[in-house]
Amino acid sequence: MTMTEHQTLKGAIAASLLAAVLALAGCGSADHVTATDSTQPPFTASETVPEDSTPAQTGPEALEVGQPGTVTEEGVDVGTLTITKVATSRKALAEFGDPPENARFLFVTVTGTALPGQSFDLNPFDFYVRTPDGQHLEAANGNAMFALDDGTLDAVTLTPGEHVKGIVPFDVPTGRLTVVYAPQLEALAELAVTVK
Repeated sequence: MTMTEHQTLKGAIAASLLAAVLALAGCGSADHVTATDSTQPPFTASETVPEDSTPAQTGPEALEVGQPGTVTEEGVDVGTLTITKVATSRKALAEFGDPPENARFLFVTVTGTALPGQSFDLNPFDFYVRTPDGQHLEAANGNAMFALDDGTLDAVTLTPGEHVKGIVPFDVPTGRLTVVYAPQLEALAELAVTVK
């Protein structure tokens, strides 16, 4: 998919949610996310790893809250992405917000950091929630758009060394759900959550 096709498709999705958000829509271009363990050092120069020892990634990387994932574009590590917190509420946290159309608001706090010499795009519409029956709930769906007064993640291009932290709100049913990071509409990382 070309960058132009991606922007057109992403713009159409965002327009269905709220026309005013189109001005913010960025273009996430990551093609791979790898979970990393920040407590383990990377391989040293003396270690060798056979090229065929790592199986090809066949699906989205499974992440845990607080576990950083490395964002890779065209084979180059460009940044890290961490879901630092997941919270739910039965009511809007904004002064004039309406209650959820579904059962709860799900607030996903995300931190993104561009690695030195690299940049990448991060956008709240790079995330969605998948229900067990396959329903796809976009960021700011239902009444989630106005569930927070401050702190929501804005679309941003992170330049070398720059970082951003923000909340992606969802209006969700209760039960076992999956938060998906899917720039360019390709699911790269997932986090399983239970909403009570």
